[in-house]
Amino acid sequence: MAYTFIVAMEKALRAAFNLKLIEALQSQYPDVFVKATVYDGKKNLYTSHKLNFGAGMSRQFKVTWTEGNRASNFKITITEAREISME
Repeated sequence: MAYTFIVAMEKALRAAFNLKLIEALQSQYPDVFVKATVYDGKKNLYTSHKLNFGAGMSRQFKVTWTEGNRASNFKITITEAREISME
């Protein structure tokens, strides 16, 4: 099985920066992202396993991005879209 998730960023950002935010998200929430994911930089996130959102189909995350001595917070919502059979 593979899983597709929809990623909604709080602000419209460039795809290259979105990729960095998703990397930061995965490192800041290792309990949810126990294995690597694939992100297209826009709105699609792919995994080989179901993400643990508890009882819900989506979850909002607060990600801290630090550059130099400046830190910024971003809200990222990830929603389960569909399950893909690999057969």
